[in-house]
Amino acid sequence: MHPHRFRLVLALGITTLFILASASLTHAQGPVATQVENQVCLACHTNRNLTLKLPNGEILSMYIDEAQYNASVHGKVGQRCTTCHPNITAYPH
Repeated sequence: MHPHRFRLVLALGITTLFILASASLTHAQGPVATQVENQVCLACHTNRNLTLKLPNGEILSMYIDEAQYNASVHGKVGQRCTTCHPNITAYPH
């Protein structure tokens, strides 16, 4: 194969792989990814005993009722927890 033709075929192949990978990642960030992410959050936040002590000493419940969340406007549209809480990027937090 001629070197210029080889480079063209290689460039087209790499471009095609990049496009397919991008499409796959975009699809992975849809409803299924949202459910998985929210399930990670709810793994702890469905614990009724989960609390946070605020600087003023007040105790704040961090409990989320999963059924109430799913029935809320946020849950009905499949919103990610991190849409409203973008500062949460890792566990523990």
